[in-house]
Amino acid sequence: MKLKWILLGLAAVVIVAVGGIIAYLSTLNFDDLREIVRTEAKKATGRDLVIAGPIELDISLAPAIRIQDVSLSNAEWAGDAEMVTVKEFDLKVSLTDLLGGEIRVERLILVEPRISLETDAEGRGNWEFDSTEAEAASGDDEIELASFDRVEIQDGSVSFKDGRSGTTQSLALKSLTATAESMSSPVQLAVDGTYDATDFSAEGTIGALRTLNEGPYAVDLKGMIGGAEFAVAGSAAKPLSGDGVEASISVKGDSLAKLAAIAGADAPALGPIDLSAKLVKSGADIGLSEIDARLGPNHISGDIALVLGESRPAINGALTVETLDLTSLAPPAKDAAGEAPAGRFVFTEDPLPLDGLHAVDADLELRIGSAILASGLRAENLRAAIKLANGRLTLSPLVTGLSGGTVDINLDLNDSKGPPRINARLDARAIDFGRLLKDMDLSQDVTGKLDGKAAIQGAGASPRAIASGLNGSLEIVRGQGTIDDRLFRIAAAGLDDILSPMMGEDDKMKLNCLAIKFDIVDGLATSKALIVDTDAFTILGGGTIDLKTEEIDLTFDTESKGVNLTSLATAFNVHGTLAQPSASPDAAAMAVGAAKIAGTVFMPIPAIVSMIGDSQLSGSDQNPCLVALEKAQQQAAEGAPADGDKTVVEDAAEGIGGAVEDVGEGISEGLKSLFGD
Repeated sequence: MKLKWILLGLAAVVIVAVGGIIAYLSTLNFDDLREIVRTEAKKATGRDLVIAGPIELDISLAPAIRIQDVSLSNAEWAGDAEMVTVKEFDLKVSLTDLLGGEIRVERLILVEPRISLETDAEGRGNWEFDSTEAEAASGDDEIELASFDRVEIQDGSVSFKDGRSGTTQSLALKSLTATAESMSSPVQLAVDGTYDATDFSAEGTIGALRTLNEGPYAVDLKGMIGGAEFAVAGSAAKPLSGDGVEASISVKGDSLAKLAAIAGADAPALGPIDLSAKLVKSGADIGLSEIDARLGPNHISGDIALVLGESRPAINGALTVETLDLTSLAPPAKDAAGEAPAGRFVFTEDPLPLDGLHAVDADLELRIGSAILASGLRAENLRAAIKLANGRLTLSPLVTGLSGGTVDINLDLNDSKGPPRINARLDARAIDFGRLLKDMDLSQDVTGKLDGKAAIQGAGASPRAIASGLNGSLEIVRGQGTIDDRLFRIAAAGLDDILSPMMGEDDKMKLNCLAIKFDIVDGLATSKALIVDTDAFTILGGGTIDLKTEEIDLTFDTESKGVNLTSLATAFNVHGTLAQPSASPDAAAMAVGAAKIAGTVFMPIPAIVSMIGDSQLSGSDQNPCLVALEKAQQQAAEGAPADGDKTVVEDAAEGIGGAVEDVGEGISEGLKSLFGD
């Protein structure tokens, strides 16, 4: 019985206490309340808090206060007069919990809150208050949180202006509703809004308020953004620091361009998109595992890790691409009207886009099953080791299959100090040239295999600077096969008047060999071999291409294998620039034959043709054109050919006469169409 009276006594005390509080609140003068709030806000923030509208108080065991037209002044240097404005503030708290030392908000409604955030040119934010009390409070380790049963935001907005970059971001909330049974209960969340003109919505659960301090903080949300569906489910062991994160994420949408626009980036209109991965963050390490991404025709899988270093992040891992369509990843086409007119030089002075080399370090293994390089043209089984550190990119090696052959590339691009330097090697072996042309829809009637090598070293901040001081070599060799004479006419555009009579009437020609070699020293490319041999004729050439000025100085001699067509063979020159080449027959070159072809051989072309035939008869596995040139160079080193050997070339000059000028015009026009006028 004593316990009963004790409990009744305690209840009476509580009722009297609550009644006293209610009675006191009912006597408050709201004008005095405005002044109290203004004074305390000034102490806490150094800013002016103004309540311009009415104040309504609902007195009960769960008192509620409704305030209209509230504003908090901005920093003196900020653009807007107010940092925060709220049309209506509606707060309801539990008085009994408050008496027990706990802040429990039963209802918080904000109508049309407007928050304007910005930084100045030095990066100082307008949310940094001047008050010493605020600074002292910010140093507290413990965060005393209130519990919220229900929070609503109606038609709210947040804007952020970066004073350094001048960029502005905006978030508009049409509606936000969050409910929870207690501080230990998960929060049910539903939000609908717009971020920088991109609509988004989400619903699901987020962690309980109490777990913001204690962890783990769980998230399970689904929604829409940029026309794509997304889902994220996982938890964070230390939510306030963003550490100990483990989550599964997925994104499905119809366009990559829409998602990229959210980050302010341009991307191709690639779709559909279907991406899933597991995200793990521990300290400075962020890992993406079990990646399965489908971007239109492209399918990517693998695991990567991102390490947030002090200077820049580093990406490590391995990616496997089942199919990669490079044509689908091309940037959006620009309006032709906005393109710059063609310049004098092929190698432009535009700075190389190398900023990305300093944004991140990387150590990646890449495997691509099939890469579409162009319509119908594929690279198969591509493997690449990619390393990027301190502005230096290396591909060592990149190996791929192409048209039945293999291509091996080693690249070293160094922008760590001084002018950017490039060192690259390419080795192409047994490329089925006919299949290559067929894949590119250029020809169906070509056979034969091609080998190629290139090695270059250069330095400069633009393609033109690199080309001007380039060093290295280039070699293209092709053995026996067949060639469609129509394709040959296209490849030798402008030379129809010279070559057509020597081609005969057959649709196909037998190609015996082809050899092209250039040595490049300080931007000057000098030919060491320029020879094409078919069953109808032979073309032998030599000369230089100055990559500094892009001026061409090449001379070619021809030899027909038809006895009755020998008199139609003629020599010709190619001059002009890479952007505007020109060609003309050269009767003077006919008088001295191949002796004028600098850097190649010093022997009449009929002798070269004979050597090619001897090499073919010998059954050598070497390219006949190269064998013939090597023999010619050896004989030239031992002694110049006899004067009588030149008479064949001299005789071939007969009959050209007045046709020289007309043929020259046709060559010039054809070359212009080939290189682009």
